[in-house]
Amino acid sequence: MDSKQLFLREIHTIIKEYSEIGEQLKQPPKELSWEEFNLTKNEISALDDQEFTDKSISAIEKIVRDNIMGAFHSAFCLLDGVSDPVLENDEEV
Repeated sequence: MDSKQLFLREIHTIIKEYSEIGEQLKQPPKELSWEEFNLTKNEISALDDQEFTDKSISAIEKIVRDNIMGAFHSAFCLLDGVSDPVLENDEEV
């Protein structure tokens, strides 16, 4: 297996691991890895009010995984030069 295939397989593994958020939904953390995304008391309370089932968590994790895959795909397209960046203000470049 060449290094590109190995890299892409590793990315898939990382995406799968990071999308498994079932326990975080059931017991939301007060502090997250990135401080700017910390949940408010109201957000934690709202999650606590939910009755997550194994099927609902599976569905949520698939949606999260799909979104992460999309983000990586877009980033790789930019790196490969097969897509153009979307600029909100051309003057800032």
